[in-house]
Amino acid sequence: MDLKENFSKNVRELRRLKHKTMDEFAVELGIGKSTLQGIEQKKSNSTLETVQTVAGRLGVSPLALLSDEMEPQKQMASANLMGTLELFRHLGKGEKERGLDLFAELVDLLSGPQLQEEFHESN
Repeated sequence: MDLKENFSKNVRELRRLKHKTMDEFAVELGIGKSTLQGIEQKKSNSTLETVQTVAGRLGVSPLALLSDEMEPQKQMASANLMGTLELFRHLGKGEKERGLDLFAELVDLLSGPQLQEEFHESN
C-alpha cells in the first residue's frame, strides 16, 4: 500500500466528482493550488495536518483518503447524508414527519417492490 499514491488518487478523483478546477478545489480545501498540484502529481510529502485538513473539508475520513479501498462516490454520498441528517435533527416535529413522508415517497420511486416493503415495515 503506497499512502502517497492513494492520497493522490483519492483527492484527484474527488475533485473530478465535484467537477472543480484546481483553483476552485484548492480554495474549497483551504490549501494552496501548488499544494494541491503536488498532492495530485504525487510530488508532495503531505503532512498529517494537510491530510486532516483535506479530509475535514471534504467530510471524509483521513484514513479513507489514504486507503486504496476508498470509493470516493460512496464517501461523498455518506458525507452528504450525514450533513442532511444533522439538519434534520434540528427540525420541528411536523417538519420531521413531512420529511419522513417525502423520504418514503423517494424510496418508492427509486426502489423495487421488495425494498419498498422492507422500508414500510420498519416504519
